Amino acid sequence: LVILDSFSSLEWMGVPLSNMKQFIRALRDLCLKSNACLIIRHSIVTSDQVDDLLRSLFQQCFYHIEVLPLASGRSGVINGEIALHLGPAADSQALRGIPRSNATQYRLLDAGATYFDKGTTPNVL
Repeated sequence: LVILDSFSSLEWMGVPLSNMKQFIRALRDLCLKSNACLIIRHSIVTSDQVDDLLRSLFQQCFYHIEVLPLASGRSGVINGEIALHLGPAADSQALRGIPRSNATQYRLLDAGATYFDKGTTPNVL
């Protein structure tokens, strides 16, 4: 398992986009050859734009996990929603995606996170 956390920090520090794309391709190839799972955490500055780096990551991914705030605004019971999208490299038989319309909701607690299907938490109407 290889976890690359805060990959977007390199972009913010001025590392050229071409170098970042080349690094990701090489790391992805190495992980595929080693039968290792690669997880990349990338943050975007504006939620309504897909930047070049994110577009490149989308083109190479098996799965894309999208963590979003609630569309209806803040809640004292629910912190956000998680959707799972299949990427171009995914085997459609391996795992089913979870669209935004049916996203899993979560709540962060001191001891960890609690996950539940949309509309099933007892404290939310």
